[in-house]
Amino acid sequence: RQLRVFEDYSKNTEVGRIDRKLALGFIEYLRSSPSERTGEPLAERTLAAYQVCLASWWRVLDHWGMVDPDIRNPFSSLLRRVAG
Repeated sequence: RQLRVFEDYSKNTEVGRIDRKLALGFIEYLRSSPSERTGEPLAERTLAAYQVCLASWWRVLDHWGMVDPDIRNPFSSLLRRVAG
């Protein structure tokens, strides 16, 4: 589910075009999207599930050699960023 939502958000962009800016934009998009079940903003636990899933997906892509190994995982620590 998380990968499908990201795919829809990114308009199925190529893996090589995924960067930190796109990943941060996706998290902001999720924060502004209400829960389908409750209509309330998504809980931090739900946001964390998305972040963990996408960071793990990136590690798999790295293992398969589908991403530049010199590029840091754009999905790691998305929820820990410091304001400013």
